Amino acid sequence: MPATVEIRRDWDKDIKIRGLDVLLDGVSVGNLKYGSVLSLAIEPGTHELKVTNSLYSKSEEFTAEEGETVIFQAGNKMPAAWAWFLMMVCVAPYGVRLVRLERT
Repeated sequence: MPATVEIRRDWDKDIKIRGLDVLLDGVSVGNLKYGSVLSLAIEPGTHELKVTNSLYSKSEEFTAEEGETVIFQAGNKMPAAWAWFLMMVCVAPYGVRLVRLERT
């Protein structure tokens, strides 16, 4: 019985620009726009999930058990301490967020 990995892009603080490319074990499996969800059947075992906006990326290694659903939340984030300054000069360096939410 396979496992499932689900990657959501629904974080309320996401800056909602630029798609996020999703790679599983080094293979491109999709692109997440704000509000979308990517759900993949995977073999049980250890995997590496990576999300990137072409400028920044974040990776997370995880282990999925047979029949388990592993859920992550991804997004593009603005560093809070810089936000006011960056808006003034119209520059937007931002990072990527990848957080494991729960195991089911």
